Amino acid sequence: MKLKYLFIFVLSIWILDVTAKPSEAHEPSELIIYDVWIMPASEGTANLYMTIENRGDHTVNLIDVITSFSASVEEYIDGERADFERFAFVTGETTSFDAAGNTILISEFGDALEDVDAIALTLVFDMGEDISYEATIGAIVAQTPLAKEHELIVYNSWGRFGFSGEGSVSGAYLVIENQGEADDRLIEIQSDAVAYVEIHESSMSGDMMSMSPVEAIDIPAKTIVDLSEESDYHLMLIDLQRDLMIDEVITMTLIFESGTEVRLAVPIMMQPNHATHPSGESHD
Repeated sequence: MKLKYLFIFVLSIWILDVTAKPSEAHEPSELIIYDVWIMPASEGTANLYMTIENRGDHTVNLIDVITSFSASVEEYIDGERADFERFAFVTGETTSFDAAGNTILISEFGDALEDVDAIALTLVFDMGEDISYEATIGAIVAQTPLAKEHELIVYNSWGRFGFSGEGSVSGAYLVIENQGEADDRLIEIQSDAVAYVEIHESSMSGDMMSMSPVEAIDIPAKTIVDLSEESDYHLMLIDLQRDLMIDEVITMTLIFESGTEVRLAVPIMMQPNHATHPSGESHD
């Protein structure tokens, strides 16, 4: 037990170190993936729904969907079911897989989805020029579509691993985009994986870096608010109620001043998603 709490202390110092750093130039990812959910279907299959925007300057192809549960992926496009090979996302376009239209079918789940409220998925994209992009995302398990009566989208979410225990902490990161005409504010974050979540702001005073909680953060209309590891803001997960292990997922509900609530699944990872060359070299 002493070793576990020593690790918690060291991890807490590491979280503070990696999150408390000056803001750097940060461009949104070329692929914006949001409103991800999965619906259990018959005979161990499930329907995967999501919205993907391609904000890059060239077409990108989705070539695989990987989960720890299944081994077969199909597509249901324009009323026809077929083996999944690739799906093209044209530059400047938004593509929705939804219950009323196209979907991705994932087989061989068995009863694995009965006892979980979210799962982790890895979407594999061919970016062209021998560059691949593996995006690990979380998907809410639900029988009905996620509520979407607002103009707020949340993407690029991920959390750091950590062990539960008194005084335990971890960090979570995401991007919030207000596509509407009205300003809003993020005022609360809830998750059953932790006792509570705080919004933390990093700031410099001379050569000293410090972090402090803030009660809320403004989400102006037509604006992207960055709470990634490269920004001045992030989410601090405090008093973990269970161990947060790599490749697992936790659920969060973001509550806004307007009354909007956005529920999302946050994958636990060592580092954020990034594109790679075949050699494994990172490509930013």
